[in-house]
Parts: sequence; C-alpha cells; structure tokens
Amino acid sequence: MKIIRKIRSNLYATIIGSFILMMALIAVIIEYVGYYAFTSSFTKEYKESVSKAAKVAEKVVTGHMFSYFLGAGGEVIENYYKYAGDDTIDPFSEYEYTGEPFYKRFFRKIDVPLEKVKYKTIYSEIDRDYYLTDDDYYDAIANHTRWICDCHMMVRKDLLQLCNDQKMSVMYVIIPDSDYKHYTCIFNCPSEESGYTPWEFGKRIETPSEEYEKAYRNIYENGSQSEVVIRTDNLNGGSPHITAMIPIYDTNGITVKKGEIVGLLCVQRTMEELAASRKLFIQGVTGITVMAIVIMGLIISRFISRQIVNPIRKISKEAERFATENKKGDNPLGYNVSSVEDISSLAVAIDKMEADTIKNIDDITNFTRDQERIGTELSLAADIQRGLLPVITQNILDRKEFSIAASMEPAKAVGGDFYDFFMIDDTHIALVMADVSDKGVGAAFFMAISKTLIKSRAGLGGTPSEILAYVDKLIYEKNTAGMFVTVWLGIIDLETGHVQACNAGHDHPAILGNSKEYVIKKTVHGSPIAFLPGMEFPGHEFELRPGDSIFLYTDGIVDAKRGDGERFGTERMLRTLNRYKDVDNDTLLKGIKREIKDFVCEEPQFDDMTMLSFTFLGKKK
Repeated sequence: MKIIRKIRSNLYATIIGSFILMMALIAVIIEYVGYYAFTSSFTKEYKESVSKAAKVAEKVVTGHMFSYFLGAGGEVIENYYKYAGDDTIDPFSEYEYTGEPFYKRFFRKIDVPLEKVKYKTIYSEIDRDYYLTDDDYYDAIANHTRWICDCHMMVRKDLLQLCNDQKMSVMYVIIPDSDYKHYTCIFNCPSEESGYTPWEFGKRIETPSEEYEKAYRNIYENGSQSEVVIRTDNLNGGSPHITAMIPIYDTNGITVKKGEIVGLLCVQRTMEELAASRKLFIQGVTGITVMAIVIMGLIISRFISRQIVNPIRKISKEAERFATENKKGDNPLGYNVSSVEDISSLAVAIDKMEADTIKNIDDITNFTRDQERIGTELSLAADIQRGLLPVITQNILDRKEFSIAASMEPAKAVGGDFYDFFMIDDTHIALVMADVSDKGVGAAFFMAISKTLIKSRAGLGGTPSEILAYVDKLIYEKNTAGMFVTVWLGIIDLETGHVQACNAGHDHPAILGNSKEYVIKKTVHGSPIAFLPGMEFPGHEFELRPGDSIFLYTDGIVDAKRGDGERFGTERMLRTLNRYKDVDNDTLLKGIKREIKDFVCEEPQFDDMTMLSFTFLGKKK
C-alpha cells in the first residue's frame, strides 16, 4: 500500500511539475525573444545616437589644422592650456613697456625654450627674409604658435560642450599609425559625468582591439564614411561602450593634399543605461511570469486533483483489488468517474477488462485442460507411430546378404514420412520410403494406413507396380481428405542382387554402384498414390553387385534450409554421401544428420527428415 500511495503522489507531482516546467520553458522563450528584440532595438538607438553626434561634431573639427597642431607639439599646447587662464599679467600682449620682446615673455610663460619650436616644419611658411630683426622674426613665430594653441583650445571647448549636450561619454580625435596598431591623440574631451581623465595632446595609445583596427582600415583603405564598434570585454576597468567614428578630411590643401583623410573623429557612449534597462526588463518579465505560473498552477492543480488524480487513484485501487481477488467488483467504475473523456473511457475499459479477464481465465482453464489432453494423445500417437516403424532385430543383424540402417525425425510430434523394410520370403526383402502430403496427426494416420496396406499387399506377391496400383485404388476410394503419398518401393533378390522397383512420385534414390560414387538413379516416375484415379505405376529393374548401396530419403533432407534461404540440396547431399561412402550404414546416416545440422545452424526444422541406407553384400559361398 505504501508503494501505491507513493506512485499516486508522484502522478500529481509529475503533472503539476510538468505544467510548471512547460510554463517556465515558455517564459524563458518569451524572455529570450523579448530580450533579443529589446537589446537589438536599444543597440540600434545607441548606434544612431553616436553616429548623429559624430556628424554634428564633425562641423567643429578643422582637418587642415592637424599638421599645425602636431608641428606645435604636445608640450607647447599642454603648457599653453596650463597658463592661458592666468591673467595676473598679460604675458601674451604684443607690447611690453619694459621693451622685452614678445616671444621671450611668451615662451618663458609656457615654459618652452625657443630652440624647441623655432625649427619646426610648421613655421617654414614664415619668411625669414621678410623680417628686419631676429626679435621680429621670433615674435612672428610666437604669435603663430599662440594662434595654433587658441585654435586647438577653441575646438576642444566646442567638442567638450557637444559631448555634454549630446550626453556622450567622450569625444576624441586621433591619427592612427599606418599599421593601425597605435594612434596619436589630437583631441580628447570626456564629459563631466564620464569620470574619464582626458588624454594629453600627442599621446600615443595602443589600439584596444582588432575590431577597432578593422574599423580604421575600412575608413582609410576601403572608403567607409562611418564605422561603429561595440566593446563589451577587455575594458581594463572601464564600462561597456559603443563608439562611432568618421573620417576628417583636409579642406584647403595647405599642409597635405586636399581631400585627404588626416584623422578620425570618434564619439563614445557608455552602455550602462542599456545594461540597466535590460536588467529591469528581465526582472519585470520574470515577475509577471512567476505570478502567472502561480495563479495558473493553483487553477490547474485544483482541476487536476478533482478530474485526473483522484479518478486515477480510484481506478488504480479497483485494479489493485481485481489483481488480488480476480473477481468482478460490486460497484463498477462507469463513465461518471471523471469529466475527462479519456479517463472515463479508461474506467469503462477497466470494467470491460475485468469481465473479459474473468471470461478469459475460464477459457484458458478449459483450453489448458484440452491442451493437456491433446498433448497426452499426441504423445501416445508418437509412441504408436514409432512402434509402426520396423526394428532392426537380431535376425536382421544375423543376415549375411545385406546390412541396413534407417532413421526418421518428424518436424512435429508426429510426422507424415515413413520407411519400411521387411522380408517377403527367405530370399527377397522389400524396401519402402514414403512421404505423405501433409504434417501432423492426420498425416500420421494416413501414413499408418498406407504402410499397412503396402506391407499387407506385398506379402501376397507381385511386382512393386502391381502392389502400388492395388494400394492406390483402395486408398483413393476412401480418401475424403484429399491427401496423397509419394512412395518408392523396391524388392531385392538377396541371392542375385536383382532389384524390381516402382517410383510413385518420390525422390530418386542415390545408388553406389559401378562408378564407386553415389549418383542419383533417375527412372520413370509414376503418380503419387491417391493423387488421381486410375493412374499407372510403371516399374523398372536394375542389378546390385556385392558392395553396392541404395540410399533412400524424403524431401526433408534436400529441402532443409538455413537462415539466408539456401537449401541443403541434392548436390550437397551427394557430396556428403561420397565423403562417408566407406563407412557402415549407421555411421553414414549420423554423418548426414551432422552435416545438415551444421548447415541449418539455429534454423528450425520445418519438414520431416527420413533416411534409409541399404548395402547389398551378396550370398556368401
């Protein structure tokens, strides 16, 4: 009872568990699809926002100034930023009451020696010959440097303003190396909320990933006008972000060829908002799903308990009772056990099964009793059939003119094959090999009648043809079952070896004679006995010399087959006979049985197998 109670509990848990699992699986699918769609939509919006911001920032970046910025150098520009806001005195005024030249005050204030800048390529456009004194020439260099620094400061200020207004994390301008493995910073403008420390002008930085290298190459080499890179790993402590980049071209061709790419404008936006939104989305969907599962679980649980689990328990209890008592119950289950059609049909089927089982038990009991009776009768019939077969008595063994051996293995309890040998008189022996057209008990009775009639008629004398014609007439007149029997009958003169034979539709015998090999002795066939009325049975004669043998058999020998359908066949039988031709008859029959067994392996026997081997020895002088 404990085991059954456990099974019932498991049924309820299994159904509810399966429902919850199914709902959870559906929720996961919905969540995954929604997550993917939400992420794709949000990512698309991110890409559009950074791309638009880059297009706006493009308008404030002057590409032809990049060579000037690089020519001025990082130290000059960065020091200019440091001291430009100090207005205690105006070190950058072109007039000084003390008479000190402007360039000396300027380069001293930004803490850069003149020799570091005066030979830069960027100043080659200042004509030395135009100025009368060195002070005038260096003042021109100082003013030109100040103008470059002011331009850089103005662009940087505009980019920083745009970065804050557009809510980007950083806007920067770079010049990648020719192999795209590193780049040089021209502008770096992080927003106030980004927490980034701005890079110094002219700083060389390693390209963060292969995706960035590919984007740089697409712009410089493949003519791409916009690239977007999403970076979510290997951030070195930073936040996931998305970066849009566009090329910056030289517009006037002063320092480089007009229209040539001089750098890249990059706009970066962190993806923390996306991550937070995705987290809220997942939490919301998960919460709604859990609530739906709980509510639906309660509803389904109540329905399942009333309409499925409890009825199945009732059906299970009835099945347990019937298995123990084997009798019909007082209260049939019926259709009202559940409103679920399949379960109510199961209850009705249980009621019908009980009635049918009780009837089947009675039928099986009667059938078993009949089978036991039939088995006893078949065993008795088999004993009777074996008793009808001739026995090699001591009188036969004492005969010097011949030796003989025979065997029969029926496919069923009783068979339709039979063999016989008997002395007609002191100098003549009859050999019979026959095969009834059916199997089982009916064939065994037909065999017994045929065998008795042949032996009785042979005792009256006459040729094999006359004997079989007589038997055919008697059997055909009373053969309402339509059976027939093939027969080979031979009468051998033991003094001379002369053989008179008649073949009534049977397999030709194998003869060991002059050729010293077994061969098939083919002669005229007659009709099987009881096959058609008034048929003739032609006979034939041949001679045996001392040492010659006759091998008689039924078609169960040559028709024995193995699993692939191949039959033992006449040729294989002859090869086996010739392999055992020098042994006695009993050993020969055992050898053939062994060969057939090895050939068919585990394939069941489907036909009776009967053999007889006779060797003529002649009359001893």
